[in-house]
Amino acid sequence: MEPGPLVHAKYEKTRAARRALVVTPQEARDAIEGCYCMTHFRYVEEHAARIEGETSEEALVAVIGRLYRQAFQRLGYDYDHPTRAQLEHVLAFLDRDLQWAKIDSDIAALHQQICGEVIAHLPTNA
Repeated sequence: MEPGPLVHAKYEKTRAARRALVVTPQEARDAIEGCYCMTHFRYVEEHAARIEGETSEEALVAVIGRLYRQAFQRLGYDYDHPTRAQLEHVLAFLDRDLQWAKIDSDIAALHQQICGEVIAHLPTNA
């Protein structure tokens, strides 16, 4: 399955954050989630089939969103009010916990580059 309109809509937040001079922590959080949706879309199909019972685009986006929110919870962070340090920690935690790089190191590197660009647009005191 290829990413459809729902994934592209989520990823548009990522593109917007990369173009912005400054983003809020919530915009960065949403942009990072959008990047997960686009870059890891194909690799979540197995999880979606097992967890959601289907592999529709909606199911795949739901699984990614749930994994992302659960990472915040597992680390004791507030999803609705993240800080720069928390976003960086959640990103590292998910990449380590889910071992994305073992699936496709090129995709993992692209994801890290994009998310690093988004985080760089946060104010240093965020």
